[in-house]
Formats: sequence, C-alpha cells, structure tokens
Amino acid sequence: MEKKNTTLSAVNNRQLANLAERALPCLSGDSVSYNADKNIFVTSGYTSTAGNTYYKTYRLSDRLCISCSLGQGYAYLFLNGLSIYGWDGHQSRLLGNWTSPCTTIFSDSKVKDVALGLVRDYLASQVKLSGSNIPDSQLLEFSKGLIEETERRKIA
Repeated sequence: MEKKNTTLSAVNNRQLANLAERALPCLSGDSVSYNADKNIFVTSGYTSTAGNTYYKTYRLSDRLCISCSLGQGYAYLFLNGLSIYGWDGHQSRLLGNWTSPCTTIFSDSKVKDVALGLVRDYLASQVKLSGSNIPDSQLLEFSKGLIEETERRKIA
C-alpha cells in the first residue's frame, strides 16, 4: 500500500508542477518539482563555471506567488532576488520585485520580511490610487496574512 501512495504522490506532484508551469509565466521553460514537505516548488537550476548553483523556488497560495532567486555558493545559500506575483485565478501579475547585491544569506525570515514589505508597498500604492485612507498598521496586518497563507498552504 505504501508503494501505491508514494507513486500516487509523485503523480500528483508532477500534475501540480505542470499546473504551476502553465499558470505562472515566471516558471515558463524551467523544469519544476514540488517538495511537499517544504510546501515549495523548485526549479532544476544550473551550475556556473565557478561551481555555484543557481535556481528558483516558488511558494503559492490562492492569491500570491513568492518567487526566490537563490545561489548556492561554497559555504552559503544566498538570496539573490525575490518577486511577488498576484494571481486572480486566470493570470499572474508582477506586484513587486527586490534584488540583492548577492551578499544576502538566505533565511526564511529574510524572505518573509522582504515579501511582507513588497506586498504592503503594493497595497499602499493601490490604496493611494483609489483615493482611500487605510492605516499602515491595517495594511501591514493584511499583508502578513497573505504571506503566511503561502507558508502554511499545503498543496499536496
């Protein structure tokens, strides 16, 4: 029975990866796998002539995709960039982008902080465009909820 569940899980993960590739243009052309334990999509990446490996990871919820560009060096994993995409069920849209000078050591907390800032900034710009007045503290709390949803959402 365990072998059947493992095979079924691998099939489901491949189907999820195919869906993500079709739904999010940022995945186009990349070979993607899904790590259910970490709730994250990972591209196959490439290794430079210097021996560093570069790849991307993606976390999804019903509304957001957090895309991280990572570089595995000799001693550290670096966060080279982060992009936030909004998802309306039909298409994705880039909401914000952050680029590192390649000296930011990866941590989940750094990803969360950067993603939180990008989402809050995007929402603040939309509030301003609409002529509304929503306190920054309320925008921050709503943004936290959106980011945390990508962390806890178990797709498979």
